[in-house]
Amino acid sequence: MLPTQLVLDLWNKTLDKKVDFTEELVQKLTGDVRFTNPDPTLADVTTAVDAAHQALLDVANTKGAYTAAVEVQDLREKALVEIVTRLGNYIETTSGGDKTIIESLNLKTKEQGNASPLPPRVADVGLTQGDNQFEIDIHWHRISKLYNIQSFQIRYAIGDAVPSSWLTYDKTTRKSSITFVGTQENVRVWIEVRAVNATGDGPWSEVATIVIAPHT
Repeated sequence: MLPTQLVLDLWNKTLDKKVDFTEELVQKLTGDVRFTNPDPTLADVTTAVDAAHQALLDVANTKGAYTAAVEVQDLREKALVEIVTRLGNYIETTSGGDKTIIESLNLKTKEQGNASPLPPRVADVGLTQGDNQFEIDIHWHRISKLYNIQSFQIRYAIGDAVPSSWLTYDKTTRKSSITFVGTQENVRVWIEVRAVNATGDGPWSEVATIVIAPHT
């Protein structure tokens, strides 16, 4: 039987969920005799968790310095993903791909095979006002056929305030563009896009935003 592959599914989680997920994983690994020498150390992982959590608080509390706070948050999120991925590789190697051991840590698994690589972050998301009332035309850079993209998903938020929660748009596409319908005039709309394939969901794009002008 082929060894199973550990699935962290990190980019399918918001940063607060990444923090919760990692804290729980550290708790499960602490004192576990099957994993005596974690690489990275659990102390280093906890440091990354604390930094990411503080970045979340800074973004939530910031006013005029939002852009700088988000840049720091993105860096902390990237660092957390990198260190947890290293920890996942350690768990997978140390367990020998044993499905029972991996799943005892409340981690997902999948059978190994010739899967496509996980989709990269969608780049260059642009927004323009559509031809019809309450429409936004969304477009982004094409992704290589190597990734066998099945669909692109959209999430959005409406309002002048920086989004703290998102809604999922009910339409997807396999193209590098889509028309978003359902907003109002004189409101700010925030948009993010991600690619999906059989391996999993790619990371959300950088946020794009637009204010819908009155239709003439």
